[in-house]
Amino acid sequence: MRTIIVILIGIALALLWRWVLARFGVRPAMSWVSFALAWALFCVVDVYIGVVHAGYGLIEELVIHAVIFIVPMFCWWMLDRLGSQR
Repeated sequence: MRTIIVILIGIALALLWRWVLARFGVRPAMSWVSFALAWALFCVVDVYIGVVHAGYGLIEELVIHAVIFIVPMFCWWMLDRLGSQR
């Protein structure tokens, strides 16, 4: 359940990130890179917490966080594709 919540938070943050940076006139490619780096940093910190404090295995955490990272990035990519077809 926590994984689904974190993925939904990532998607919401991606949408908010796109909207805010578009308002400031930041190019879409730059906003994508900045979100990818920020979301990757979140995932790395969350893996660390999961392994060190919660006692999960590293491989288990890496697999889960690969999904947590990829789903919001995929949503961003889909928004770019839908936007470019207009």
